[in-house]
Amino acid sequence: MDVSVLGHTVPPFTSRLENVRLAWGAVELASPGMLASLVRLGRPLDRSERMVIRVLGVRQVGQGVASQLRPSAETTRLGLRVDLLHAASMVGLAIISRRHRRLALASAGIAGGLAGAAWLSLPAQDG
Repeated sequence: MDVSVLGHTVPPFTSRLENVRLAWGAVELASPGMLASLVRLGRPLDRSERMVIRVLGVRQVGQGVASQLRPSAETTRLGLRVDLLHAASMVGLAIISRRHRRLALASAGIAGGLAGAAWLSLPAQDG
């Protein structure tokens, strides 16, 4: 059963995916230290780490809102690409920064998971 979002019909999986994205972004904005706790960082976040996590939270919220306002396969594909770029950049950071490795890999895993879920939500292509 599809869900109506601002007059657009959205498959329920896509709607749930974007709700998860919005919730995760809100957590990153409100409590960036939660990620450090989840990955058992073993130290408090420094000021720049908190700022970067909040910026990533803004990105997640923005992407979630955009996907809810303009639900379409194209919007989902664009978001998928953004998530893959995010994941790739975090893997790169993990390679070059031992200090940020755990946080970067956690962020890459979350972005990769969201990208995978977005891919699964896309309609099958003909041909």
